[in-house]
Amino acid sequence: MQIETLKDVLHWTKEFHQHLSQCLFHCANKNLDERARMMLTYLSEHEKH
Repeated sequence: MQIETLKDVLHWTKEFHQHLSQCLFHCANKNLDERARMMLTYLSEHEKH
């Protein structure tokens, strides 16, 4: 993605955080350690907001 305007930066940032939230949620579901699952879920929710 070529960034030319502030709008492009904001759009890229929004997509990045959405993708990060999805990745964290996916990893939380696959993790066997309860504390790690809780942390990944928390981080996923934080990235959504």
